[in-house]
Amino acid sequence: MKCSLMVSSLIDPHISQPKLGKDKLGYSQGKTGYCWLVSALHCVSEWLYQKKGEVIRFSKGHLIYYDKIEKANKFLSQVIAHIQEPVDTQVNSYIFSNSMTDRGQWEMAANLIKKYGLMPENCYSDPFDQTSTTELNAAISYILCSYGAEMRRRFAAERNMEDVVAIKKEAAQSVFNLLSAYLETPQKYFEVEIRGKPYTLTAPKYFRSYVAFPFNHYMSIYADDTVLPTRYSIQLDGNIKDMPLNTFYSVPDNIFSLCVNEQIQSEKFCWCSIDAGKFYVKSHHILDDSIFDLSLLTKKTLPQFNRSEVLKNHIASMSHAVVIMENLQNGFSIYDPSFSAENGAKCFMSDSWFQKYVFQAIVQKSIVKPYNKVWATEVSMPWEFFGVSCSRL
Repeated sequence: MKCSLMVSSLIDPHISQPKLGKDKLGYSQGKTGYCWLVSALHCVSEWLYQKKGEVIRFSKGHLIYYDKIEKANKFLSQVIAHIQEPVDTQVNSYIFSNSMTDRGQWEMAANLIKKYGLMPENCYSDPFDQTSTTELNAAISYILCSYGAEMRRRFAAERNMEDVVAIKKEAAQSVFNLLSAYLETPQKYFEVEIRGKPYTLTAPKYFRSYVAFPFNHYMSIYADDTVLPTRYSIQLDGNIKDMPLNTFYSVPDNIFSLCVNEQIQSEKFCWCSIDAGKFYVKSHHILDDSIFDLSLLTKKTLPQFNRSEVLKNHIASMSHAVVIMENLQNGFSIYDPSFSAENGAKCFMSDSWFQKYVFQAIVQKSIVKPYNKVWATEVSMPWEFFGVSCSRL
């Protein structure tokens, strides 16, 4: 029997990496799939540090609580919106298959923060460093799908929308009761010290009056050399009903790289989506495809592809969110929320890895404007956009 090669045996033994140390903010997504939210909080904290010189870590648990509430409400609303269609349509299949997940995007983090504000981490006990959301999601999904099926059954039998709305309210209350039993309900008011003075504030007031991160100054770009510049608005996706959907602006591959670099140099943070399953040696805190000698296994030199080709051919996909923080020689310093606060979160990303496996980035609108002023608009379903070019975070 042949002995399988360990990943470590494929790594160039002469590899050297920068000593990056620990991230000053120390955020961690814990045992959740909320990399997208925690990375967004990291960006807000970094922005605040640059503006005011204060290191403040915000509660992710406070926002996760409301993300679950909002996703449940959106699911129930979508069931009603498509209740007259057969249950086995692609739309209804998607709705019921994604009733409750941790997945998300930058726009979803912005929606939560703009509606529910921010709370310093010490003001809300956060269970998610030690507790997984897996069981919670499974329980909420079962409740939602059961009520969703009952709403459809009642409507098919009686065609009475008032009964359906009543069932929706009962379902929402059941989810709220479960969350309140599983998590501590965030308090409405909390005490915080600002510039040496104590204040009693709500989370929305704290965000608007003190933090005031300008979400409307940023946009989501992704690299695509194969289509005309297009603005994609993803239907059915998102977390908060009647708030902005996940939206992506395509730009050529070379423009994407220029915009990301300018964003890093301008503000020292750039929220990005990556494929963390490709040539990532977490034990070394390094993402670098050049350190792997795959010819040991293949006995051949493998063909090379650019970022856009990697996406289109399903060689890789958007599966994780990180923050690129600094340009280094031949690469970048990044923050990865999947590390614990104790282990530190700074990693090295090589330039060659960046050119293949970083697909989406959040940059200032002013950075993109000189490169493109007009985008075609296209409304996409999740399986059309995410299915072709990426998976979801």
